[in-house]
Amino acid sequence: MDIERMTVKEFREFGFLQELNRQFLHPLGLALEVIIDEEDGSERFGEVWDYRCDPEGIRFAEFSVDEMERGLRIKELQEEKGKTRRSHLGYIIQPFVEVQPLVEGEGKHRCEPGYDFDEERQVFPSAGFGAAIIACYEDEEGKLWAVNSEYCIQVNFCPFCGYAAREQVEWKPS
Repeated sequence: MDIERMTVKEFREFGFLQELNRQFLHPLGLALEVIIDEEDGSERFGEVWDYRCDPEGIRFAEFSVDEMERGLRIKELQEEKGKTRRSHLGYIIQPFVEVQPLVEGEGKHRCEPGYDFDEERQVFPSAGFGAAIIACYEDEEGKLWAVNSEYCIQVNFCPFCGYAAREQVEWKPS
């Protein structure tokens, strides 16, 4: 399969650059710049602005109508792609844990994070205690169970990947 490509100009004009910056990079104090050649109008990625020392990160000034339309276009694309990814993969954003989405005829949902990390890179904070949840399994009835070494509890969504239980826990207000 050949990789399809888009130009930097298409990336910027559609709204990908704006939303990459607004949703991900700006809150971290970073921004990806695009450089437009004044002579021929060609566009290329420049450098990454680094304002990580600013506690608030970076923010846009007021948005124009065009910028708001680009943002809505990206939001619609995210929603459309999100539905497809969740139904086919079991997640939207790829988790660091292995996810086995339920596919008819291929078994049940199961997520288990690995524990082969060193102390500084532990998946879960420990502070002398065991992990609150170490795995999530789907049983034969379609119920999801979040478990650790001491207990298990029925949940409506996998805490690792967001997979929705086929058999939901009924919520009863107290």
